[in-house]
Amino acid sequence: EWALEKRDKAQQRFNKALGVQANNITALMGMGEVYYVEEDWPNLLNTYNSVIRFAHDPRRVIEAYLVKGHVLDAKMGLPDKAEQHYQKAKHYQETLSGEVDRPARLERLAELALLKLSELALRDKKSDQATAFVKQALELVGSSAAFGPELHLAMALSLAGSDSQAAEAALNQAVSLDSNLGDSVAGKEPGDEAVLLELQARIQSNRL
Repeated sequence: EWALEKRDKAQQRFNKALGVQANNITALMGMGEVYYVEEDWPNLLNTYNSVIRFAHDPRRVIEAYLVKGHVLDAKMGLPDKAEQHYQKAKHYQETLSGEVDRPARLERLAELALLKLSELALRDKKSDQATAFVKQALELVGSSAAFGPELHLAMALSLAGSDSQAAEAALNQAVSLDSNLGDSVAGKEPGDEAVLLELQARIQSNRL
C-alpha cells in the first residue's frame, strides 16, 4: 500500500501492527516514512527514538541516527544536533567492528555518517577534521565505497587550502567515478563554491 502511494491505508496498517506489538521495529520504521512525507518532525524524531531504544538489529539503530541527523540538519536547521547523531551512528558502528560476518550494509551506513560529518566540518571551516573523516571512510570501505564521488569531492574541498595538487587529484577522481559531475565542476578549482554546492546538494538529498 505504501509503494502504491495509498498512504492513509498504509498508515492504518502500521498503526494496527503497533497495536498488536508495541514498538515493532518494522512498523516504527514505516511510521517514520509516513511522518517524513507529512513533514511531522516531532513525531518522526520520537518514532526513531523508539527504534534506537528497542531495535536489536544494529542496522536499524544506525539508520535511525542517520535519518534523525538528516532531519535535524536539512529540515530543522540544527546542524550541531545533527552532528551529534552522526557521531553516534559512527561510534555505534565502531562498537561492532570486531564482529564476524558484519553486513556490508553497516559499512555503507558508517560511510554515509562519515561523509555527512565531513560536510559539516567543511561548513565550519575545519578542513583537517573534514579530511580525517573522509580518510576514515575510505579506509573503511576502500574501492567499494557507495559514495565514492562525494567522498572525493569532500577531500578536494578539505585539501584545497593546504595541498592544491592532492586536492586537484581528488576532484579528478570524483569526476572519473561519476561522469555527471563533469557538467557541474568542469573547469573549477577544487575549492570553488560550485564544488561545495554540488557536494551539499548530494548530501542534503540523501537520507540513507
